[in-house]
Amino acid sequence: MQEDMTSAAAYYPHQSMIMTAKQQQQPELPEQEQLNCPRCASPNTKFCYYNNYNLSQPRHFCKNCRRYWTKGGSLRNIPVGGGTRKN
Repeated sequence: MQEDMTSAAAYYPHQSMIMTAKQQQQPELPEQEQLNCPRCASPNTKFCYYNNYNLSQPRHFCKNCRRYWTKGGSLRNIPVGGGTRKN
């Protein structure tokens, strides 16, 4: 089985070089620690996404008060759950 993988790399050396180049281009994302919600101080939060794809603006969601928040950002007066749709 090991011989098959080395022989495939021998047949397609350019393809393996492209794969390693793509792997090296991906940025290292920082480790996400479990943060407490700034509104209700609940540890029941999860990381959602980076705001505007900016690594310095991580967006989190509090499962307890059902609100999104940005680490280090200002808190706004938004209704719980952001208002739910009836339809």
